[in-house]
Amino acid sequence: MLLAQEENNPALSPTQLRQDAQYLEDLIFDAHIALSVVCDTNDLRSDFADLKNHLTDSMQASEFYTLLAPIFYQIKDVHCALNLPLGSNDYYLQGNLYLPLDLSFQDTAMYVIEDYFEELPPGVRVLSINDFSSDTIMKVIKSVSPSDGENDHTRELLASLFFSNFFPLFFHVDSVNSIEYFDGNDTLKVEIEGLNRRQYVNNQWFLNRYDEESGLFRYGYSETLQTAYMRVASFMGGSIGEYDRFLRNAFAEIHSRNPDCLILDLRSNPGGYSNRGRLLTRYLMPEPYEYVKTIVSKSSDMVRNEMIRESAFQIEIMKFIYLAFSIKPLKTMWNMPGGYMDTTAQKMVQPVRPGLRYDDNLLVVMINGLSASTSGLVINTLSKRPNTIFIGQPAACTIDGTFGQPIGFQLPNSGIIGQMSVLRFNQTSGMPTMQVIMPDIEVKPDIELKLDGIDSQLQFVIDLVKSKKAAQ
Repeated sequence: MLLAQEENNPALSPTQLRQDAQYLEDLIFDAHIALSVVCDTNDLRSDFADLKNHLTDSMQASEFYTLLAPIFYQIKDVHCALNLPLGSNDYYLQGNLYLPLDLSFQDTAMYVIEDYFEELPPGVRVLSINDFSSDTIMKVIKSVSPSDGENDHTRELLASLFFSNFFPLFFHVDSVNSIEYFDGNDTLKVEIEGLNRRQYVNNQWFLNRYDEESGLFRYGYSETLQTAYMRVASFMGGSIGEYDRFLRNAFAEIHSRNPDCLILDLRSNPGGYSNRGRLLTRYLMPEPYEYVKTIVSKSSDMVRNEMIRESAFQIEIMKFIYLAFSIKPLKTMWNMPGGYMDTTAQKMVQPVRPGLRYDDNLLVVMINGLSASTSGLVINTLSKRPNTIFIGQPAACTIDGTFGQPIGFQLPNSGIIGQMSVLRFNQTSGMPTMQVIMPDIEVKPDIELKLDGIDSQLQFVIDLVKSKKAAQ
């Protein structure tokens, strides 16, 4: 059964294409809080100029996206995104074919996680698809994946998530597709069909690639290891009351048990509300500390117009909500002229009372390339805590702080959507360096163990705790 009749998507004229390219260029330079920190602005201007000069023929939104995205993703801010939604994706709407593969990008290689037709063994290394080498495929898809600073690990993880959507836009999918792969000592080939995603059953398989993690907040305790485990999967999901109760109850038990080690798992935590990250650090820091030094905001006429366009409220109500209930940096966006910059100093943070704190014994923080935004604020804060070790892979954030408060936008003709950072949370003084947060001990996930349902990174941490106890 088809989801709907195939829709008529007229090609965009050169004038419409240039209007969208100009709108995006203007928005980037008008709205981003520190554009010169995250890209070479001269190169960005030059690339936009070249693109507009070459937009002389009509084209569909999907082709336009493939030209626009590599330019946009010169911006090294993981909060900035450019997407082609299915409703504007003529490739999808016309019933063209997708490759039903779930792949993992890791260390310049692509590994099979799942194949819709079960023709490819899970865990094998893909060498080429339709004669496009894995190196070429990875280079292209990573070039349209965001990161904070130069973080190839973040790009690998996001490219893995984006693969099935992006591959047919930048390469091609046929009714029958040739996959060359390496299995053990042999190089083999298999052919798999392309799928029309507009058929409901097929589309469900692709959508299931993005299942959200169940149980955003989890806690456990091992009597044998005298170790507690805490998983915070997001600083946004769930109600604030649920999050507060989770932390209070978990740390009350941690304090009563006095474990030798607490494992804090922030892997793939994309961030969220900065005050939730601050609350978590209050349970872990021994003395008053700086969580955020300053918040920098920028007023933008284009951002205000985008916020009004997306809101169901009238302009007057929108202004009232922001001016009455927002934090000071957000108020700047509404009551100051476009281009105005403001810096708001933040107060020192007081830890919670000693009866709830875990501030002396070993803390192991697990991070990876999807630990972003507020997770970065937490990681940087905890890096100043004694007896703390960071294990995993480079985080999707930098040692100086993070951008935030991304505002959505839509290009006027193509329907391409995106988001742009309008705040900067500084945790150090001076100009941000965009240096990526590195773990103390780098541990990569084992693909084969992952397919067997074994968390090899967590197992490494458990083995480390065991070895420390044995050495006592």
